[in-house]
Amino acid sequence: SDSKSENQSFNTWIKHNQNTNIGTLENNLIGVRGLIGGINNDLLFITYFPKNIEVIDLKTMKPLTGIKNNIILNEEYKFGIQFHLINYFILFCYNTGLLIKYDEQNKSFHYEKLPICHALKNITFYSFVYLYDFIFLFGGRNSITQEKTKHVYKYSMKDKTWNQCKITLPMEIYASFAILSDDDAN
Repeated sequence: SDSKSENQSFNTWIKHNQNTNIGTLENNLIGVRGLIGGINNDLLFITYFPKNIEVIDLKTMKPLTGIKNNIILNEEYKFGIQFHLINYFILFCYNTGLLIKYDEQNKSFHYEKLPICHALKNITFYSFVYLYDFIFLFGGRNSITQEKTKHVYKYSMKDKTWNQCKITLPMEIYASFAILSDDDAN
């Protein structure tokens, strides 16, 4: 009933006034992912292949400088960031699980190893949602055999454990997208 809200545009692209780029021509941005966060939800965290994390100030649309540990160098994590799950700074990619924490005051990233689901070792292109302290993964494709799956897995944030759900999808899917309804019921 409010005339202001009736005239307001939703789900529209708005060009930023400044010339802003994410990455360079040399970067491999296939499978790039982004997450809005920060104390005031004014930071955009972008991950891209092979092990990069970029932080952009959404007020200025400029990358933050002087970020520490924004490249995951630990030899223990032999992977490339691509088509991964990132939610609340949790990353699952092939045989790697990481909790990624960003300290805004010190402009520094910190990493904690998380357990991985061995059944998902070669599965890529799955979709995911976060609900009630669980991360649900849907479908996917085996990167070796190219077989699609209709399995559903859940990760407990509290217990840090993986389980395959008893329910399955009605058909095999991959390279899909999952989203929750506003009431978290569908």
